[in-house]
Amino acid sequence: MHRHFASAGALVLGMVLFLGGQPANALGVIEYSLKAGIKATQAFTAKVESFDPQNKLAVIAFGAPLKKDKPPFAKVSVTFANPDPEFKDHADKMLKRLAADLPLVVFYQRPLNGDSHVLIGYTNGTWFRIEYEGKEPSTDRWRFLHAELHFRRMFKGTTEELKQTIVDHVSGKKEAPKENPKEEPGFGPEVP
Repeated sequence: MHRHFASAGALVLGMVLFLGGQPANALGVIEYSLKAGIKATQAFTAKVESFDPQNKLAVIAFGAPLKKDKPPFAKVSVTFANPDPEFKDHADKMLKRLAADLPLVVFYQRPLNGDSHVLIGYTNGTWFRIEYEGKEPSTDRWRFLHAELHFRRMFKGTTEELKQTIVDHVSGKKEAPKENPKEEPGFGPEVP
């Protein structure tokens, strides 16, 4: 039971750390701000370099920076075999939304420059979280935790549209869109 509360607390804290959100009302609803997420993280294009749905494995290769940051790693290896138990069905749903060579946008964060590494990924309306705890993030396997169903409130367009939104926001050309609190949580479309 303690793990359940710790996991839920980490999820809320993670969203606040990633997005800089604050409770919006007495019910503790979190506001999702793409603008705050862009500011608080490093952002990159990426792609699924290799994908093995049978063994629930993927390799995500970092691409071009969308801000001025250098990618922290060339690639990360991810397992989808051990998701957060509370969101166990998310792994199978996520595997239907990935494919080799699929473009992604990723947001990287290393809270307090410790051994924790967080990667928020995005593909065509689906947000997801993978994490790594340890000393060798570029060689050890990362763990898919769950999809971020509510992040669709801050953006749900195509991967290319998110990339352009970040570039425009960072350059000052156009402000990142505000949260849409009426957007239903969920996943983007499956890969055909």
